Amino acid sequence: MLNTIVSRISLLFVLLWGSAVWVTVSAQQSKTQERIKVYLDCQGCDTDYFRSEAKFLNFVRDPSDADLHAFVRSINAGAGDNFNFTYIAFDRLQHQHDTSQVFLESTLSSDERRSKLFDHFQWRILPYLVQVGQQSDFKLTYQGNELGVETEPLIDPWRSWIFELYGVGQIDKESSRSEFEIKTGLEADHLSDDWRIRIRLRSKYEFLEVMQKEQMVSNSNQTQSLSGIMVRSLGNHWSAGLSTTIYKSTYDNIRYSFYGGPAVEYSLFPYQQALKREITLAYRIGFTKNSYFETTIFDLLDEQFARHSLTVNARIRQPWGSLFSYVRASQILSDLDKNRISAYLRLNVRLIKGLSISISSSYDRIQDQISLPKGSASLEDLLLQTRRLATNYDLDFSLGLNYTFGSVYNNVVNTRL
Repeated sequence: MLNTIVSRISLLFVLLWGSAVWVTVSAQQSKTQERIKVYLDCQGCDTDYFRSEAKFLNFVRDPSDADLHAFVRSINAGAGDNFNFTYIAFDRLQHQHDTSQVFLESTLSSDERRSKLFDHFQWRILPYLVQVGQQSDFKLTYQGNELGVETEPLIDPWRSWIFELYGVGQIDKESSRSEFEIKTGLEADHLSDDWRIRIRLRSKYEFLEVMQKEQMVSNSNQTQSLSGIMVRSLGNHWSAGLSTTIYKSTYDNIRYSFYGGPAVEYSLFPYQQALKREITLAYRIGFTKNSYFETTIFDLLDEQFARHSLTVNARIRQPWGSLFSYVRASQILSDLDKNRISAYLRLNVRLIKGLSISISSSYDRIQDQISLPKGSASLEDLLLQTRRLATNYDLDFSLGLNYTFGSVYNNVVNTRL
């Protein structure tokens, strides 16, 4: 009799404990399910960092499963990058959209960069958390200046000029082949609402050595260039400027090349919308003077001519994907048969839930290889890449498909092995 009573009490205890655990787990799962589901579509974000820090959100893999689509794109602004945040809210959040911007200096470390991006992200998402009743999970603290305390005025001794020096060296060595490359450069930028000035100084040295018939043959190529452009804003849709380039390349048979001339550009949309959509039409015309290392296929060691070009450029960044494309036509005015047409396309599109496609393609129709040296290329030239080869076109194409399926949630960060 006593054993029966003990057995029943034990069974009752197990049932009560199991029920309590089930209720607790169910409550935790319910609370997790009630969190805002966010699809983070951020170009330049450390998404693992966002997921590990934002424990109050449910991150999902596809925008069709989200309550909120965080669409973030960046554009270079000389001294750093401007990040444009667009929050697209769906049914649960009553379609209350929001946009904002944050500027990150180029001098920030990667950790400072991701921290500032995340801080902006979570501050802009707070109104949505309040809307679903999650404000009780947060505590607000103030870390700014006390009332009445004035901050120091902004003084910029560099007058909005940004400079960058860089150098990169690379070596690749095998028993029958050696390759060495070094790149150095200086970049200078000045940005304001009315002016954009960009200066680039670049140098490249390449050395290649190959075993041929039990003998090592070698070659080196050098390229140096100095380019600059100064652009003046003429309103929300127009801009005009001057550009110049000085260029030298042993590979292209150019001892010295100078180009200079004006340019004008029209933007179909206001320039302020460039982070989301941009379609521009640019026309350039200028004077070119060339001097060559070897006599060209046109029996020339130097020449001068006028050249003009027309470029249509399109850049679109939307929640469904992104597109960047341009078509450029250029022509030598003294000989219209010497021309070139270039086209480029990079497209990333989310077709349906979990399925996306990426396309990258470029094509050049080439009729203006005026610097090609006279004579045919030898086997040594081909092996050592000592000179540019004659061609009337250049084509590249790539196509990719990606399909992801399974759990809609993407909250866990696990970097083991």
